[in-house]
Amino acid sequence: MREATSDDLDMILQWRNSLETRRVMFTDHEISKNEHLKWWSNVQNDKTKKVLLFVYDGKECGVINYFDIKQDGSSCHWGFYLSDKDFSAPVKMNIWLKLEGCAIEFAFEKIKVRNLICETFDFNKPVLAVHKRFGFKETGFEIYDKNNIKVRVVVTELNRDEYNK
Repeated sequence: MREATSDDLDMILQWRNSLETRRVMFTDHEISKNEHLKWWSNVQNDKTKKVLLFVYDGKECGVINYFDIKQDGSSCHWGFYLSDKDFSAPVKMNIWLKLEGCAIEFAFEKIKVRNLICETFDFNKPVLAVHKRFGFKETGFEIYDKNNIKVRVVVTELNRDEYNK
């Protein structure tokens, strides 16, 4: 993993605007270049946010967003998406599992939070299953209005001490 830079912005925007990614995001409209640049400026000036690129086999292939990073180290939220590159299903799953493991380790070892929090649409069963595989526990849910449709959002958390067991 490496920190995202301004040189990565075009690539990140392309991946973020892919239909597959937008379908499972809270903000699901096609993001304009100006909106993207404003987001990046906010990330650069906000200590509660961090954006990393996941590198697999020498190629950038995923974005990891940490946000709501509490300065007391209590928690942060995170999310990710993969590139729009065509990978075979087994390679894509391998990337996904490695990304999740690295993202968790980074949150606990580098950001040094005690709790890592995810919010995932209930219909996104594959992501919920991978989170569960890594030890995330469901701690609640919210109802989100996604394009005038009420959608259940599952909140999951992973505690550093539980993860280290």
